[in-house]
Amino acid sequence: MKSLKRSIISVFFCPIVAIADHEPPEYSFAASRGNLPSRYVAELAPSPTFKPWIQDVNSDVVIKAKLDDILDGDPRVAWAALAVNKGRIVYERYLSGGKENAYPGWSISKSVTSLSFGYALCEGKIKSIDDRADQYVSFLKNTPWGEAKLKNLLTMSSGASRTNLNLASGDYTVGSTPFSYSIARNKLRINQVFSRAGNDADRRDPGSNFVYNNLDTEAIGAVISSAVGQSFQDYFSSVIWPQIDAEHKAYWLLDSDKQAITHGFFFASLRDFGRIAQHLIDLYKRRVGSKCLQEYVREAFSPQLHVEGSVWYGFQFWIPGPKGFIAEMWGHQGQMILLNYEREKIIVLTAYRSNIFKKYRDPSNLYPWLRIP
Repeated sequence: MKSLKRSIISVFFCPIVAIADHEPPEYSFAASRGNLPSRYVAELAPSPTFKPWIQDVNSDVVIKAKLDDILDGDPRVAWAALAVNKGRIVYERYLSGGKENAYPGWSISKSVTSLSFGYALCEGKIKSIDDRADQYVSFLKNTPWGEAKLKNLLTMSSGASRTNLNLASGDYTVGSTPFSYSIARNKLRINQVFSRAGNDADRRDPGSNFVYNNLDTEAIGAVISSAVGQSFQDYFSSVIWPQIDAEHKAYWLLDSDKQAITHGFFFASLRDFGRIAQHLIDLYKRRVGSKCLQEYVREAFSPQLHVEGSVWYGFQFWIPGPKGFIAEMWGHQGQMILLNYEREKIIVLTAYRSNIFKKYRDPSNLYPWLRIP
């Protein structure tokens, strides 16, 4: 793995300083074309011995109809979709880009970070999810994130103040500029942001309630890096990525300290996002990994905190109801990975506007296919 310098092409980045739906559609192709905002990018190589997916494309008329409707219907903001049933690709279609394109995962990265935490925990690098975060990371001392238990960070319940926090995006905004924007463009380092937010009067007790907060995930990334004694991206590249059997290149965007931005800046192909989901299923099914890691994944997929309505939250995974064997990874511009880890079904979708979520999450749309035996 190596760090690569990337040039900024201004047409890709509009002047609105928010990492939200304001990132232009072209951003979905920025990684593969080498046009990312940070000067520092970690490139992850594909596996030299990867085993190709078994392909049975368009064999499932139900999911084909559903995903064709999402890609072709309004709103016209979806890029591509992939569906896997018991290890076979049954649907794959690209409106723009292609199999090798590294699409932004945005907050799907949070779930990938959780998987990395599980590896570090089960290797004994992290002693317990009940440890405080500041036992591992000195710059978290005297912050809500440092005082929280690791389990609280995993469940988005650090208790940090919500002052200046955009509850939809999970991003703190100070002086009209979101931290995510500044970090990704090398204006702020990750270790600087924790002292600049979260300590206002509306702090809560750690673990008391769910509040979506990007810095909860960044604290997890920092704990992993400190515990394993190397950068997050080096650990991920050497320990976790080989387990995925990746087919294509992937990327982590880095801050100016060359630390991976774990809350939202992992880029991969749809097939390799599918491979990450398949690896999680294989761990759940106890086909691979240690008993500890298998149990961690089962905990990660379990409803830990209630969000609202029928939605719960696990260890950086969304849970649509306390039963049903479904876990989800969401990205803010319309990226989503849905997996039924019992039925072994996976749907990977990517888009560039969040209004597509209404179609994704309609209970009558994709969920019935996921639950079909």
